[in-house]
Amino acid sequence: MKTKLIILLSFILFFSVAINAKEAKEGVKKNERAKLKADRLRYKKEDNIYIGNGNIRLDYDGNLITSNKLRLDRDDNIAYFSEDVYLQREAGDKIRSEKLEFDIDNDILVAEDDVKLDSKKDEKPLKLSSEYLKIWTENDDMEAKKDILVLYDGQEIKGEKLNYNGQKDEMLVKENVELKQDGQWLKSEEAIIYIKKGDFDATGNVEMEFDI
Repeated sequence: MKTKLIILLSFILFFSVAINAKEAKEGVKKNERAKLKADRLRYKKEDNIYIGNGNIRLDYDGNLITSNKLRLDRDDNIAYFSEDVYLQREAGDKIRSEKLEFDIDNDILVAEDDVKLDSKKDEKPLKLSSEYLKIWTENDDMEAKKDILVLYDGQEIKGEKLNYNGQKDEMLVKENVELKQDGQWLKSEEAIIYIKKGDFDATGNVEMEFDI
């Protein structure tokens, strides 16, 4: 137990110093500390890679990530989490998936396999499920693929491809698009949903059913 504790404390210190040193070299003013816990940790010096197993917990820059497995590439500063992954962002977003790639230097998240996102847009709950989700955390842009389902403000949106523009609050959905809202049903090849206004534009073989 004492040996495990020493290894864990040494890794936390090394990881924190490494990030701070890299930021100082690149001229970044703020220092971020990362704390990692695991049941087991292996370091491969030749590849500069850490491999963690069991009860993984990473705290970094307001993000909390837990999983069963972790592969941390220190040269590229990318963390690969797998098996029962859970992420809670400082902004309040929550993501569950089976795989998660965290590009630490570029603040990019990529979740894969049975992805579930709980978020808020314009102070209203937004739920998204898909097989692939990429988030640029700096501006909250998102890209989702395959079996997409979005629930937001009374809207149920389905499609195969989705791009969300965080600056414009616009959501572009493509391929086999279905939209249900206020008792009306719509199908199209493409739709743009304007989050704040609740408006949408549908194009390409548009079909619609509604009560008169």
